[in-house]
Amino acid sequence: MTLRGRTPWLALVLAAVAFAPSAARTDKAPVGTFLKTEWAAEHSDITPDPAVHFGRLPNGMAYVIYKNATPQGTAAIHLRIGAGALMEDDNQRGLAHFLEHMAFNGSKNIPMDELIPLMQRHGLKLGPDAGAFTAYNKTEYTFALPKTDDETVDTALMIFREIAGNLLLAPEAVERERAVVLGEERLRDSPMLHTTRNLFAAEFPDQRLGTHYLAIGLPEVIKSAPPQRLADFYHAFYRPELATLVVVGDIDPVALEAKIKARFSDWKASAPAKPIDFGSRKPSGLEATTYSEKTLPDQISLSWIKPYDGGPETHASDTRDMLDDIIVGAFNQRLNRLAQQPDSNFIGAGLRRQKFYRSADTISLGVTPKPGKDKEAYAQVLLALKRLTEYGLSADEVEIALTNQSARYQNAVKSERTRNNDGIMRELITCLDENEVITSPAQNQAFFEAIKPQLTVEALNARLKVLITGDGPKLFHQGEDVASLDQNGLKSGLTEAMSQAVTPYVSAAKKPWPYTDFGPAKAPVSQVENKPFGFTQYVYANGLKLNVKQTNFKDDQILVQVRFGGGLESLPANTEAPVSLATIFAMSGGVLNGGLGQLTIDELRKSLAGKTVNISYNLGDQAAHLSAAVTKADFALEMQYLMAFTTDAAWRPDFYARIKASLPTVYASMSSSPMASAAPKVLALTHEQDKRFVFPTLDEANAVPFEAIRNLVADSLKNAPIEITLVGDIDDKSALAAVNATFAVLPKLPKSPRIAKGADVVRFPAAAKTVTFTHKGRADQSLSLFVWPVPDYLSDTPTSNGLLLLREILNKRMFDQIREKLGQAYDPGASLSQSMAFKGFGVFQAHASVPAGQDGAFEAALGAIIADLQTNPVSADELDRARKPVLEHFDNSQKDNNHWVYIVAHGMDEPARLAAEQNFKAGIAAVTPNDIQALAKRYLVNSRVVHVEVEPEAKPN
Repeated sequence: MTLRGRTPWLALVLAAVAFAPSAARTDKAPVGTFLKTEWAAEHSDITPDPAVHFGRLPNGMAYVIYKNATPQGTAAIHLRIGAGALMEDDNQRGLAHFLEHMAFNGSKNIPMDELIPLMQRHGLKLGPDAGAFTAYNKTEYTFALPKTDDETVDTALMIFREIAGNLLLAPEAVERERAVVLGEERLRDSPMLHTTRNLFAAEFPDQRLGTHYLAIGLPEVIKSAPPQRLADFYHAFYRPELATLVVVGDIDPVALEAKIKARFSDWKASAPAKPIDFGSRKPSGLEATTYSEKTLPDQISLSWIKPYDGGPETHASDTRDMLDDIIVGAFNQRLNRLAQQPDSNFIGAGLRRQKFYRSADTISLGVTPKPGKDKEAYAQVLLALKRLTEYGLSADEVEIALTNQSARYQNAVKSERTRNNDGIMRELITCLDENEVITSPAQNQAFFEAIKPQLTVEALNARLKVLITGDGPKLFHQGEDVASLDQNGLKSGLTEAMSQAVTPYVSAAKKPWPYTDFGPAKAPVSQVENKPFGFTQYVYANGLKLNVKQTNFKDDQILVQVRFGGGLESLPANTEAPVSLATIFAMSGGVLNGGLGQLTIDELRKSLAGKTVNISYNLGDQAAHLSAAVTKADFALEMQYLMAFTTDAAWRPDFYARIKASLPTVYASMSSSPMASAAPKVLALTHEQDKRFVFPTLDEANAVPFEAIRNLVADSLKNAPIEITLVGDIDDKSALAAVNATFAVLPKLPKSPRIAKGADVVRFPAAAKTVTFTHKGRADQSLSLFVWPVPDYLSDTPTSNGLLLLREILNKRMFDQIREKLGQAYDPGASLSQSMAFKGFGVFQAHASVPAGQDGAFEAALGAIIADLQTNPVSADELDRARKPVLEHFDNSQKDNNHWVYIVAHGMDEPARLAAEQNFKAGIAAVTPNDIQALAKRYLVNSRVVHVEVEPEAKPN
């Protein structure tokens, strides 16, 4: 697969790096460039993965087939059209995406409104199993086939053949879908989208990329484009030489190739190929741009832009990429360490490389300042960049980077045999997108080991001088208020920082891992085997329970969960503990980033370089969890790691300071759209303002001291019964050896969790109500949400099974009626959440993002759908179409380790969960049309509904 290791990137950091103008150079893509799919291997000195089967039909259509049996009996299949927003004329902007919508709205052999029912009958559900998306350079259609029998595969290929060349684009269908596409444009429009548009316009003013990067296009084009203009784009770019079919799964490549030839060989282009002028860059040196808007996160970026290198991947380019990746990764680790310092003025920063198809290659540095620290953060990161370019990387930084890189390649080889279809598919598509050769993990590791002697400090620092160059820097500052660092401030700040003297970077010394001995090992005192579910529970003298389930789903993967009983049920409903804030802290990495008593987080990362150990924390309804995914080689170390956090977490306050500094940005984003604004408020509302589910205001959050956060998270891991669950490529002997030496030596544990009085109950509002909230986003965006109370999951599983199918049916009807026929919303849908912890509590929801002022129209349409469900039994076909994807998903969930962690972790103490799992398929099969009607009558009633409206603060024009 693709060789290049991708470097982690801060989600809040925009893009872009550099700091000295390059020599003048014009990158001119050939005017009138014709597009076609090419294999990089045809022009490379790299041998492709022999397991990959390439093919090309006489008409030019390419295909890739990769046989893979994880999960067994399934497949992923993609149709990639090498055309997106970048290929649109100015009067077509948004039509590549509009056309993606039309692919589901009628073709030569599939009437309008029949495609989704057809998919449902084969166990596919729109969204999780079948979908599409449009990018600036491509359009993709994707199916996750729940089985690979001839009928299912033939149906998928038939649908893709219809999309490829048989779409009708009937005027009435185009008009109907127009409102849906406009609804998506309205839903996705945001300050971040606006700033992206401004950034690309500033950085690529003479190229199509500067105006055509965003696939959503222009509302005025979507509103007025005639059907013929859509057809023009379709016929020009949906053509065989721009299409690639990629199939990964448990299939016979020879038989599949015959099916592809039979299905697609008659496809011919229906219009001449259209040449594209992507524009050419005219170097302009140092430039600065700012953009401000309410709720926009405060971020600064610098970019250097180079000519696009569209050549195929070769051994030489891979060596350069490896050097670049190590530099970028090591510098990002350095920036992360600087961000953790008490005197840091920035929350996070990161370096990133990107390739933009036929347009440019960039290297960029982004920084998220602490509130009110724009200038200071900018200066700090610029000095860090100057220190890097002046003195390079240190020997220990390079050693750690190479150690981690080597471990990633080794681990990929160990798990190569059982890679998931989706992961392989993503790598194949990436190779097509970036003109790379498809290589295997074993090939990648061999290449890395071969060039490792060349990856010296000297070579890396020499490459560094070339890496951070290009046209620029292009400086960019976004935020609610950019006056403190305007265009002149960006330029003068750069000049000032580059004139300062810097000293070499000095990192802390590496310490050995100190947590190896917790006392004499203790063996379990009893064990019980659960044969139906294939796991064994061991019980220790201190009360610890250990569940072990060995599977063969994924080679070299062990999932670990350490469950500390109590969770939210250990806190009273009127608690003053900052639950929501503590959850943000912990789930953002606060537990990990506090380090251990004997190791800071920086020392910890150095001590464990090259190891796959990891940790995540979650505070659930009935328990707190420490979880990890680990390899067999590092499993014993992982248990030491988890034990160390359980017994010697340091809870240093540095990371909490970073979290608090980011809160203004978090809260601004929470008010930037109707859905974001509603989420925390609806949670509190439907839990009757139980303080465990109430999100604090920004002022309240800022007033919370670190001690309150530390005490809440730390207490959830203390004085609690502990149950460890291990699922995956693990045998009982290895499991016992590691647990006996760690958690088994703890003192006597409580037999049962601490449950606060009344804390095992949450309540839905007793009477119907309508509540209105506001948001600060676009003035024509609104959300309408209806919530009904339903039972918990386990108390009445027949009812729960019926509600699940009622949700599926309501979802499909809302899609058909509210989205497709009425065009009221892009995202209408129903959801179901039934508690496993709180008796009697569950919620059933229906929602849609609607134009401001149209809540009543949505309410009427939803009411008509529900009334029909209450009055008339659904047809047997409609029920079966809802039932089949549910059953297919359940069957395939049984082939996944994550599913079994959830089941096994509660199995012995909560037999009702095992019974629900064992009887699920029979229960779903038993639901009748009359059951659906009765459930709609019983639960979707006006007397208990909570109706939430989220309206804009600003009035629409």
